[in-house]
Amino acid sequence: MVYIVKENGTDFVKIGVAINIENRIVGLQIGNPRELELIKSYKGGYAIETLIHKKYKDLHVRGEWFIFDESMLSIDIDSLKDYNKKLLKYIKHGHSVKELADIFNKTPEFILIKLFELNNSINIESYLTDGEITRMKLAVFKKMYKNGSSIADINEKTGLDTNFLLLYKSNF
Repeated sequence: MVYIVKENGTDFVKIGVAINIENRIVGLQIGNPRELELIKSYKGGYAIETLIHKKYKDLHVRGEWFIFDESMLSIDIDSLKDYNKKLLKYIKHGHSVKELADIFNKTPEFILIKLFELNNSINIESYLTDGEITRMKLAVFKKMYKNGSSIADINEKTGLDTNFLLLYKSNF
């Protein structure tokens, strides 16, 4: 089960996975001076947890902790799964990143980051031009760098040359 636990007196919530949520909350409570309260749970495991984490990445604080948003109480899990399926369907049918941005009403950078995240389940790069692959990796670089990741971590994740990354970071 995926759980959302709120830290009372704050806007912080933890989104995690547990077989026994009650036992998990007891374990979390030991290391937390504020009372923790289960506010929502969803059927599913790590894949659903990952989709929820990605949905709320802009509210991410640290680890599995996020800033609470009312929409967390009514997440449409099926629509989260469908979004990725639709994105994969369009990319497999030869749509460009620009076309995907228009179809999904998102920025090309957003689409590139989503494609990079999906790269674990399918070889996305085989569906992209060389320029799109580079822009995808640069979009991920910008996001990771702004979130405090080291150049070494970014190099490992994207495969971009370290010297290039050092030079590129000075341009934004």
